[in-house]
Amino acid sequence: MMPEKLSNGSIKFAKSGESYMRYEYRINEKERLIYQSFKGACCIGDLEIAILELTQDPNFNPDYDVLTDLRTCEFTFLPENLTSVVQMFKERFGENTGTSALLVDTPIETVIAGEYQSMIGNGREIHVFCTYEGALDWLKRGVLPFDREWSFKM
Repeated sequence: MMPEKLSNGSIKFAKSGESYMRYEYRINEKERLIYQSFKGACCIGDLEIAILELTQDPNFNPDYDVLTDLRTCEFTFLPENLTSVVQMFKERFGENTGTSALLVDTPIETVIAGEYQSMIGNGREIHVFCTYEGALDWLKRGVLPFDREWSFKM
């Protein structure tokens, strides 16, 4: 089953049973910042589709900083299964100057984010945080500007 695009711009990925993953992203060209959020049960295929959705956006720039919120995401795979996602990330982002902050709040998310961080190795600096404020501070942003300047093209 293909992902379903919802009226609010997020994507609902079909899962077996009643569990779904929702992905949304926003690109702020002025701030050179991408915000993305993963919610619900998430498998490797969901991550791959999300990377494709983001990188096909005409406003996407691999040099922008990225804030990824994984705090309400439940990974349904083991850290060692990240190889295909990392390969796709490297192909789509290439060598770039951006940084990435990953927000997590459970031990398994922390392990997976740490594994991802160690596997990327393409020049992108990636750090894992448990607080929104810590991530924004590291990205040198006081607040995340959610306003009409954000593109939300899905």
